[in-house]
Amino acid sequence: MELLLKLLENESRRAEDTSADDYCCESPPILPNYSDQEFLKNFRVNKQLFYWLLDKFSRDGFGSKQPQQGGGRKIVLAQKHLLSFLWYIGHGSNTFREVCDKFHISKDSFSKVIERCTSFFRSISVEFISWPNELEAAASKQSFYAKSNIPNIIGCIDVTHITISKPLEQSDSFYNQHRLHSVQLQAICDHNGRFLDVSVGFPGSFSCAEVYRNSLIYDSLPQLCHGVYIVGGNDYPLSSWCITPYENNTRLSEVEKNYNDRLKAVLTLVEDAFQKLRQRFTILRYIRLQKVASVCDLVLACCVLHNLTIGDKFVFGDDEEMELQDGENRAEILEDDLEEGIELRNAIARVLSTRGNQY
Repeated sequence: MELLLKLLENESRRAEDTSADDYCCESPPILPNYSDQEFLKNFRVNKQLFYWLLDKFSRDGFGSKQPQQGGGRKIVLAQKHLLSFLWYIGHGSNTFREVCDKFHISKDSFSKVIERCTSFFRSISVEFISWPNELEAAASKQSFYAKSNIPNIIGCIDVTHITISKPLEQSDSFYNQHRLHSVQLQAICDHNGRFLDVSVGFPGSFSCAEVYRNSLIYDSLPQLCHGVYIVGGNDYPLSSWCITPYENNTRLSEVEKNYNDRLKAVLTLVEDAFQKLRQRFTILRYIRLQKVASVCDLVLACCVLHNLTIGDKFVFGDDEEMELQDGENRAEILEDDLEEGIELRNAIARVLSTRGNQY
């Protein structure tokens, strides 16, 4: 009887290993089994981009190594690495176990899949999340000018909260004003919603100003924005490289109101970028990871993929995510920079008022 049970168990394992399930079959490739539209819907990238990612992922050595002699666990090949990871970040309602079951991967193996995939996207992030070159900056300035009538804008900046499980360490600092644990993502985007810079991992308890002041790009912005500027909301400090709206708690003139309306038209672009990021990669609505470093790597991977997928035919649905906002606190800024920002903002507002209300 014991021998029979062992035979049945071995047969069951062989059946699982040779399953024809579309999600786990390695050979032949599963991609032809999907139409382009179905593949994009299920895996959040088109087939052409997937093939490119698969080739680079394999060539850069992020796939599993061959198993040691003597057997052991079945290896997870490069194709399954990427497919399971893309499914995981694109279907946030699926639990970890559900993704493992769908792709016939053990939980330990899938943890390594996530680690390898996020390491891969981190390795290419500098290439695909970068400050614009001269031609790209010119295109941004032209597009922002057409939208707002304000010259020399190359990007807009904002912060969003990413809800997470209670972190293993320093959990209190990640507790935000909405009584949820979260990390914050700051991004600067261009006229197409492409991220030019991202900073992720700041605790949910931080103000927008603290995130801004502690981001890696903060000290470089005066040089990067020489002769140009970015647009921020009221939570950002006004400077000669970051222009912001007039405060609504004061009595505004028609000139100031007109200026604020133009800036709002620009700021919707970064808000739209965050919304599309969440709609495509729904894992960002609630990340069930407790290591903050792993959360940061996962968010960065989604940001890289966001930039790589701009312009495809993905159908965005309604975003039910509650947008968490923070911020009364401002970043400290030198008085000279503030005065220059005030002069710049007033000058722009006056020029806009002479052009009428046409965008």
